[in-house]
Amino acid sequence: MSEVARAPMSALAIAMVKNEADIIEAFVRHNLHFVDLLVVIDNQSTDGTREILQALRREGLPLLVVDDPVFGHFQSEKVTLVYRKVAPVFQPELVYLLDADEFLRAPSRGALETVLGDLHPGTVALLPWMTYLPVTECSAEQVRADPLGAMTRRRRREEPTYYKAVIRRRAEDDSTLVIEQGNHAAHLAAERSSLVTVTVQGAALAHIPVRSVDQLSAKVINGWQACMVRNRHRHVPGEAYQWQALYEHLVQGHTLSTETLAEVALGYAQQPRSGRNVAADAIDDPVLARYGALRYLGLGRHAALAKVALSHEAYLRHQNEREAQHGLALDLAPVCDLLSSLPARSLAATPAGRAWLTELRAIHPELSVTNDCDADVLLAPELSLSDSLMLAAQSGGSIGSRVLSWPDRARSSDELRQELEAWAGHGFEPDLLQSMAFRALASYAAVRHGALILRPVKSATGPRSSAVRELLCTMANAPHFWIDPRSRRIRYPLETLDLGMAALHQPAAH
Repeated sequence: MSEVARAPMSALAIAMVKNEADIIEAFVRHNLHFVDLLVVIDNQSTDGTREILQALRREGLPLLVVDDPVFGHFQSEKVTLVYRKVAPVFQPELVYLLDADEFLRAPSRGALETVLGDLHPGTVALLPWMTYLPVTECSAEQVRADPLGAMTRRRRREEPTYYKAVIRRRAEDDSTLVIEQGNHAAHLAAERSSLVTVTVQGAALAHIPVRSVDQLSAKVINGWQACMVRNRHRHVPGEAYQWQALYEHLVQGHTLSTETLAEVALGYAQQPRSGRNVAADAIDDPVLARYGALRYLGLGRHAALAKVALSHEAYLRHQNEREAQHGLALDLAPVCDLLSSLPARSLAATPAGRAWLTELRAIHPELSVTNDCDADVLLAPELSLSDSLMLAAQSGGSIGSRVLSWPDRARSSDELRQELEAWAGHGFEPDLLQSMAFRALASYAAVRHGALILRPVKSATGPRSSAVRELLCTMANAPHFWIDPRSRRIRYPLETLDLGMAALHQPAAH
């Protein structure tokens, strides 16, 4: 089927990142040319990565940031849980599994989807690495400003070739699909079997793992120590061996230099081979960069020593945090994400939301908590239909920026339509991306199925607003399966993941 004739496929990408400030903006902007949404799990970056991601979100890019303060390279466990949380909410046809140093390489999004669209749902497509090499002539600053433009040579051959998985999603697999460590493959937990796997032709990933001395030094130290934490009670031969080799090189007192970076990149994650050298084993093969001028380079901090020190400081702070308190179910994580993304300076709540205010103020001490409905966010949890209609009628332009609510029970599509039309009559429409992102980050079924973020607009009765309302009403009728965790205060989206057990090898939620 031709590229022109095929309808666009819905697609999102999931990436787990840590301290990638030198490349994260280019990564986001480039890969958003191929997907509708980029979900980034930020593993407590301390080098400006988080600040850059928030700046990109506030710019309006379709980006969802999942806060992850747990030190350790638990990539399989974390990416799997994020997949299981996000996929049922956004319902994409394709899910790309990426790292921050990987750039989708295809003539166009349509050309890529022509290849992937022919695969049956329930298939894992494999995109091969093409690893690019730094050049001595380009400074670290030049690489940060234009990584693909500064690195146009790649390895002539991959020895071996590694692949990253793309899931051609099948909805019934959402609760049992397991992403394997490294994002290289996936299987179904219930059967402990692999899905149908196909290697993609005509598309690849431009892979640029080595970019500067500071970047690589911090990467291998933090990366290998994170692997040691993950595998402290087991031995996994060969896992992250490229980090281990360079880590041992550094701790034995050796150094990396700009002059040797290309040779290091040439052998990165490759089997040893005598005679391998840049002159014979590198070819010129530039990649079309789709990110344009980068705007947030000044937010990054790139010194290797600072990255390593701040990473350990963040780990110690997290270890000293109070344990989760059981009792009242307060899913603080998606609320905190919303407050940060706006950003919000003031918060008000309906009577049912008062229990949240103290907890949110402790996490965000800069917030002004008020009884005035003119706050940046009005929090209205467990809202009955009658109370929602009353609140809409009382709004009359007095509510400032956003209304965050979820129902006290599941709404039928007719009830939801009535509710949304009432809010539209008073100048409010659902913010679709924010509402879906909030649901995806949530850990309790009522919030995941019914959370709404409403915003004031000049006209909430136009065709676009009507289409958003109808989409949400249609989704209200869709089957929704989820098992709630024990009632507790949840501070970050992956807090319910028990990394000490093999929970991801069992069905997640039915």
